[in-house]
Amino acid sequence: MKNQITILIFLAAVLMTVVYGCNTVNTTEQEFSDEEIEIAGEIIAESLSNERGGFMSSLYDAFSEVDEDGINYQHSSANSELFSSSNNTYSNVNRNGESEYSAEYDPDTGEHIITFIRFFQGPLLTKSISVLNKYIFSDVNREFLQFPRRQQNLIETIDFKGVRSGMAQNERRTSSFTRTDTLFTTGISSESDILSLEGSHDGEGEMTANLVRATGTTERSYRVRFDFQNIQVDKAVVRESGSLENGITGIVTYRLKMTRTTDGQTREKTLNGIIELTGDGQALLRFDRIKDTFTIALRKGTLNL
Repeated sequence: MKNQITILIFLAAVLMTVVYGCNTVNTTEQEFSDEEIEIAGEIIAESLSNERGGFMSSLYDAFSEVDEDGINYQHSSANSELFSSSNNTYSNVNRNGESEYSAEYDPDTGEHIITFIRFFQGPLLTKSISVLNKYIFSDVNREFLQFPRRQQNLIETIDFKGVRSGMAQNERRTSSFTRTDTLFTTGISSESDILSLEGSHDGEGEMTANLVRATGTTERSYRVRFDFQNIQVDKAVVRESGSLENGITGIVTYRLKMTRTTDGQTREKTLNGIIELTGDGQALLRFDRIKDTFTIALRKGTLNL
């Protein structure tokens, strides 16, 4: 009798394990609505964009000349000829609204610490962003450079951290955010034709968007992480086009966690995937286990479905 009871308990345990295991697998297989996929694309597009304070905006800051007199986009501290072009169109993309500028240098750490407010208001976009940028410029011997404008020819690497908090608004999207880009760039000297960078982007915030494919307005809170490995910038392409967006290539992996509270219930969804920077001012956004592929304009942060 005891043996029969033992066998029954064992079989019941096995059955519960199987059922529980199946339930666990099912709960991890998330399904995503058109609304969720589209708002995810909007969040990622803005997190990458130049004009809306995303990763590309940090990249422009990272390659700019800085000292106590201000931040200068007309030439790049990365290479005095990196951005030389006939029109220098990159230099004036919503960067004429900087105020409350301050700069200091720490000789012990080699950090140039820059803070300012970046404000822009136009017919298609309004933004107000507080910026904290930290730079460490080093030569080939990894010695700190205190005067990067005067010592451009000596710069070999840039260790950059950019933190920005603020808001951006146009007719389709309203967002508030805090974003941190941590980037390390090599190949700065004129002897190299290619800049290589590694690092990460961490962002969190809230977005309200008028959707296109999934009709209506929706909102999400979010946290997003990008990981950059061996992203490359072709100096010749940048010089010719006057645009970092046209010269950057590589693969970015991302993880996006979105939350929404409705009627007192909070629901959370997580998406993973890759972003391909294609070297033509755009990026291709792909989701794991979802067939959709979106195209992102890196300058404006617009999403093409």
